[in-house]
Amino acid sequence: VVEHVKQGFVAVKVDFLTQADLGKRYGVQGVPSTVVLDAAGAKLAQIDGIFKPEVYVWELTEIVDDDRRFREGKAALEKDPEDARAAFEVGRVHRLRGEHDAALPLIEKALERDPQNALGFAAEAHWHMSWSLLNAGNLKGAQHHNDQIAVLDSEDKLGYRDDARFMTCELLVRKKDWATAEAELSALLKEFPDCDDAAHAWLYLGMTWLKLKDKEKALEAFETAAKRFPDSPWGIYATRTMIPQLKK
Repeated sequence: VVEHVKQGFVAVKVDFLTQADLGKRYGVQGVPSTVVLDAAGAKLAQIDGIFKPEVYVWELTEIVDDDRRFREGKAALEKDPEDARAAFEVGRVHRLRGEHDAALPLIEKALERDPQNALGFAAEAHWHMSWSLLNAGNLKGAQHHNDQIAVLDSEDKLGYRDDARFMTCELLVRKKDWATAEAELSALLKEFPDCDDAAHAWLYLGMTWLKLKDKEKALEAFETAAKRFPDSPWGIYATRTMIPQLKK
């Protein structure tokens, strides 16, 4: 990790607990957190939590690659404002940077030009749309895009079907529909125990059981997250926060 950082970044360590104003400026809500800026000081991305070294290096590599694709996409849009792939690339990076208002119209434009995935990005575009709308509190709109993913990637060949199912679970949690959320989370984890969102799903399942007044099942879910995914942010949160609270 150290060698990778030295090759492409200038590392600065900041104590956000004592420099709260700086943490607020860059949207840091907890530690550890890595904020990546460009040469002009603009925020490119943020990595929250603790990761295995190879995962952390991959995240940094993706941030650099996304910045390159963002700049190339903007240049392509200047030449051709109707370029669907360029609109998608720029919108996608805006979404990854948390700039949802800028992301939504660009990704929507891209989907209008490639609704059936002929250019190969429609499923991913619906995925980013769903996250942006979820962030905006538009739960109905987010579910619409999840449904589109289910049609475009019904066999999960593109890798977005399971993510869409998890987002549906998150929608149910945000709606506070605890009984349906529990059923959907349990079904997801039974069918896809090793999906990318499994750690987060176990944490949500524990919180859902708490709302359903079953502390025993909640503790079991949190302990599963902690045991199976000890290095993930969700496993760490279960270990440090939720399990101690329930065992008091």
